[in-house]
Amino acid sequence: LWALTFAASTLFTYYWDVYIDWGLGCKGQKMLRQQRMFSKTSFYYFAIVSDLFLRFSWCVTLLPGLSTFFGADYYLTAILSVVEVFRRTIWLLIRVEYEHLYNSQGYRRVEYIPLHFQAPPSDKIQPKNAVIVELSIFVILVLTISGMAFFQEPP
Repeated sequence: LWALTFAASTLFTYYWDVYIDWGLGCKGQKMLRQQRMFSKTSFYYFAIVSDLFLRFSWCVTLLPGLSTFFGADYYLTAILSVVEVFRRTIWLLIRVEYEHLYNSQGYRRVEYIPLHFQAPPSDKIQPKNAVIVELSIFVILVLTISGMAFFQEPP
């Protein structure tokens, strides 16, 4: 029963991704929308199909003996984590594109959004490399924790 509930939830979130978040699925436009920013329609079809399969990638964890095929459960977890990051990247690209098209068509209430360089200067001046330093520290921290988890002996 819980597997059916998870499957129904996954199908609903897939529907939400394609129809609501991306604005795709229009029958008159061959499952796409009329206005698109990416020139190749194959990208959209790839995204629609891959989102379905990648959303169901968690089902691999339900198969009993598959962890021995991958060597250990943490290898499977690492692979599924990379797959999920890939799925979310595709989702993000199409979602931002759709939101930009939606905003630029004049359907939003706010007509003018100031750009970051048009804002008045703040009192707090950050060095130019502050973002690079913060990002480098974050990446090093994530890699260190991931390496510790990866090379840890299983219980």
